[in-house]
Amino acid sequence: MEHRERRLLHGLRDVAEDRARGAFIWLHYPLVALLSWSFLPSAPEAVRPGVALFALVHLGLHLRLRNAPAHEFHGVLSWSAIGGAALFGLFYLLTVFL
Repeated sequence: MEHRERRLLHGLRDVAEDRARGAFIWLHYPLVALLSWSFLPSAPEAVRPGVALFALVHLGLHLRLRNAPAHEFHGVLSWSAIGGAALFGLFYLLTVFL
């Protein structure tokens, strides 16, 4: 992992690089599992709006922090994933609640 995005997380800023990198990666596993599970037909309907809202908040945080020195999400792939998730989250919320 070339970038050190984990420096944006207050709890991992002062942790040694190797430990922080491992923690940052492991913190993503439950998020990916929740995201994947939320699209299964067996997932409770209440989970999906929460995941969609998280995607929008996640984009908002990246936009707010985009000029911070520790923010290293500058690649097209990163922004496509972050923005794409938020776009689908917004679309889902609009179709369900309007």
